[in-house]
Amino acid sequence: MSRSWNEEDDQMLCYWVSACRRSGMSRNRTFTTVAQKMGRDEEECFLRWKDFSVGETNPSSYLNKWAGLNSEPLSMLERVQRLEDRIQASQVHIEQLLKENRKLREEMKFFEMLLLEEYQLLVKLLDRKKPKAKIHGF
Repeated sequence: MSRSWNEEDDQMLCYWVSACRRSGMSRNRTFTTVAQKMGRDEEECFLRWKDFSVGETNPSSYLNKWAGLNSEPLSMLERVQRLEDRIQASQVHIEQLLKENRKLREEMKFFEMLLLEEYQLLVKLLDRKKPKAKIHGF
């Protein structure tokens, strides 16, 4: 036999059913999800919800108590948006760094070529004065 329903269970039932309906779930899928979230049987959840809809208890009064939970997904969405913005900014920064890296490599190649030309000129000048002069010893 299943455990009895208390006020907190009723509030959670109202919250999860409303959340599932807002997301566009079918009735079967709604109560399957609600049952998993609450650790109860699908039929049990459906019957309790049916009692709410035809009984004196107004499920919307429970929803008002849980309205704070509805703001939580919004804050999560805001957090996700902030993270996406940070990722976008990081990607732009990475692209700038890559461009700068390419430019520095090109400049480095230029200076390497310039240095090589200077060494060749130096070797020619030394070769004229001392034919067997070496710049580097191997």
